[in-house]
Amino acid sequence: VDYLFVGTFNEHVAQPQTNPYSSNPAAVSMGLDGDADAGSLWVDMFGDGITRDLEPTLEDAGAAWKLLQSCMRVLKSSGTCSGSTEECCELSPEAKWVNVWSLSNGKDHLLTVDQNERSVLAKSGWKEICAPFGGATAFCATSNPPSSDYHRSPFLLYQGPLAAGNSAPVHRCLSAGGTHFISGDPSCRGAGKAESILGYASTKRSSETPRQLALCSAAGAFRVSVGGACDG
Repeated sequence: VDYLFVGTFNEHVAQPQTNPYSSNPAAVSMGLDGDADAGSLWVDMFGDGITRDLEPTLEDAGAAWKLLQSCMRVLKSSGTCSGSTEECCELSPEAKWVNVWSLSNGKDHLLTVDQNERSVLAKSGWKEICAPFGGATAFCATSNPPSSDYHRSPFLLYQGPLAAGNSAPVHRCLSAGGTHFISGDPSCRGAGKAESILGYASTKRSSETPRQLALCSAAGAFRVSVGGACDG
């Protein structure tokens, strides 16, 4: 590749807009959990914390543009990150994510980061709960899920702990009754034993992690709710 032609920049916009997906309970992009204005669509192509626009701004100091330049140098030199010190090849803990798949067998709700375990469970009768919207290539998706499935949908966790202690490990635990749940406590609150660490959750809201991760319990069964109340 000798040249890369960037034909145009998109406009920088940060504003609420009419939500064309208002009937989808997953289309929540404004306010905190339960906010009355959450049904509006928040379009943010300006905030440097989440934008991927290549156009340099004073706020991001051209970060996305510089990253593109770095990746082009890698592509033109060796095409791989092996042994490279380019910014394109250096990912901070904050940039490394793990996929967390959500499955249920009607009695138990289990989360896994292991693709093989996900496949084995799906073949043995477990139902994979899909993401309530499209776009995520790692998860199955549906456009109109039941409200109960919406809150139990798959999600992402950080692969490792964040700087300054702003994260907590998410342990997958197994109760004495044989059901799974998550906990930030390695002793699983005394209600079971830890099977693994799924990943790390931010303990502070940000543009990357604006929704809460909650553990819900009803009638002795556990489930996880992402960005919603313990209902459904």
